[in-house]
Amino acid sequence: MNNAAPPVRRLLASTASKLAAIGLLLVLLYALAGFVAAPWLVRQQLPKLAEEYLDAQATIGEVRINPFLLSFEASDLAITEKNGLPVMQASRLFVDFETSSLPRRAWTFRELRIERPVINLDLDANGSLNVARLIKFLQTKTPEKKEASATMPRLLLQHMAITGGVFKFADHTLQAEARTQVDLIDFEINDVSTLPDYTGEHTLSAKLPEGGSLQWQGKLSLSPLESSGVISLKNARLSTLWQFVQDRLAIAKPEGSYEFGLRYRAAYSGGVANLQADDLAFGLKDVVIAEAKDGKLLGKLAAVAFEGGSFDLAQRMLSFKGIRVADGALDIVLDENSVPVETLGGGGGARAFADGKDGVQVGITNTSNLPVEAIELEYPLLIEGYG
Repeated sequence: MNNAAPPVRRLLASTASKLAAIGLLLVLLYALAGFVAAPWLVRQQLPKLAEEYLDAQATIGEVRINPFLLSFEASDLAITEKNGLPVMQASRLFVDFETSSLPRRAWTFRELRIERPVINLDLDANGSLNVARLIKFLQTKTPEKKEASATMPRLLLQHMAITGGVFKFADHTLQAEARTQVDLIDFEINDVSTLPDYTGEHTLSAKLPEGGSLQWQGKLSLSPLESSGVISLKNARLSTLWQFVQDRLAIAKPEGSYEFGLRYRAAYSGGVANLQADDLAFGLKDVVIAEAKDGKLLGKLAAVAFEGGSFDLAQRMLSFKGIRVADGALDIVLDENSVPVETLGGGGGARAFADGKDGVQVGITNTSNLPVEAIELEYPLLIEGYG
């Protein structure tokens, strides 16, 4: 028995060493496939896939894949149409996949980061949007599914960040081509998931043209689909909106800015959408409007503010606690076609101790000052104060 022991031990040791060598070889092949072969394959196949499925050109810089950390990193990504017009690009894309996907039974990503992305939306003279053209071509290449899945795929994105983004839009359908650009878009979300009752805190900030800013902070759940948070738009310029409607308005480039803010709660379930908002506010500042031909002043307004508003989609109700107007003036002149100014019959003569008469035309000079009851009857508004 003792004489047979050494050969058995040698056999076991030999088998163990062979298994270790095989295991080491498999790890080496896996590392080579992940670190070397996979990045080369991505660089080779991405341009071909873009041409086949988008009818576009794609370029990509350096690609790094870590097969042990399950991470993917690429630089200098770009997609352009065949005519050379850029559609989108990003200086860096980083994706970190988690092995915890297996016990969770859900696609789990620890991080998704996009740095300095640029989106170029271009509406040509025929009214065709570049992104829509790509999507339309993609739809011709992908087979239609017979039955859509009733449930969303199980997904958990622990952290997503977009930094230094730029959004550009050009409209060539107008006589004077219109362009706008939103810079320094920063977007950060945490714990986005299709798993039931999984919500996360998210933030979005963007710099608008000529110094305006957009901010959003709130929560988002995909299962059930609901969101709540605060939206704030500050110092947005009227001239940015004007350039897209200047062909339809006989006014020069307006001066002034507008602001908007609200706190909201939104949900969608069973085909029914619910939206409620409070702390609703809208304001205009330093507005000056003039004719396009000779620059003649049509109106100016130092400030107007709608404050303390609330909105309920189910009840179809919009109300404001206060409306303030400061230092305004209008210059209204009938043109050669004698365009009339219509006035409405309403109530008048109300006092603290008695109602006024109905159907009485309120005296006007330049403009009419109708009672709030007339406005409430004519429009779906509820005015709580006027002064």
